[in-house]
Amino acid sequence: MKNFDRCVRSLLIRLQSRSGSRLHHKYVPGAWLPWARLRGANLRGSTLTKANLTRADLSGAKLDDVNLFGAKLRGANLRGASLTLTHLRHADLTNARLGDANLKYANLSGANLTGADLGGANLIGTNLLGTRLHAADLTGARLHGQRLALAHLVHANLTDADLTETVLQAAKLHSARLTGARAQGADLRSAHLTGADLTGADLRNARLSFASVRGADLSRADLREAELEFLSDVAEATFREADLRGARLEMVDGPPDGVGDVQREAYGRRLFEAHTGSGIFMSVHWSSATRWPASITDDVRECSEETAPGIWQVVR
Repeated sequence: MKNFDRCVRSLLIRLQSRSGSRLHHKYVPGAWLPWARLRGANLRGSTLTKANLTRADLSGAKLDDVNLFGAKLRGANLRGASLTLTHLRHADLTNARLGDANLKYANLSGANLTGADLGGANLIGTNLLGTRLHAADLTGARLHGQRLALAHLVHANLTDADLTETVLQAAKLHSARLTGARAQGADLRSAHLTGADLTGADLRNARLSFASVRGADLSRADLREAELEFLSDVAEATFREADLRGARLEMVDGPPDGVGDVQREAYGRRLFEAHTGSGIFMSVHWSSATRWPASITDDVRECSEETAPGIWQVVR
């Protein structure tokens, strides 16, 4: 096998300078190819399970339907590569460069993408179950409708990412950056958003019930018609200048069942005290359809000015 690998590597070295080299449907499991220069190569349908492609240059390569199960691609350059239906289960893509890559319907379950650059990548239909995306750069990535429940996205950069209708239930998004993210209809129930930056994010019709928002910044976020019931640690978040028209905040920061009137009033009071103490709702817009906790509805109205029929802004 070692001699075979050396032969394959020799072939790759001879072809590496030719853009668009054709090596498709090769069977080279366990191949040792670190630092290989395969820019624009055609490897479609090949088997490279557990191959070592550490820091290989595969930019613009055609890797559709390639089997890279358990492969080592640490620091590899895959910018603009085509990886449709590619098998990358349990692959190590730590610090790999995948900007603008097409990963549509690829299988990345169990893969390690810690620190990877996925800016502008197409991840529609990609299997990301159990994928580690700690500190990954997903700026502008297309994740429309993805299922990322329980995903590990701590310190990830999701600036301007398309998260429309993406499922992020109980996802770990501590200190993640979601500035300007498009997350209409996203499911963020029970998500961990501690310290996350959602400034200017589009969260219309998003579901954030039970999410932990300690230290989260939702300034200027569009939260129209969003579900914000039972948020955890909401007193330490900020919603300054957010749009809360039609949003549902009733019973914020409280358990859904078995709560008496006294407790319900206390929860609403705690929320309003947080506002009077640190102005978490300063300058937010809300409407007659916004559902504030019943115990503070009148207080919020007294702190607001009507800017249009049925529309108010918190001013103090």
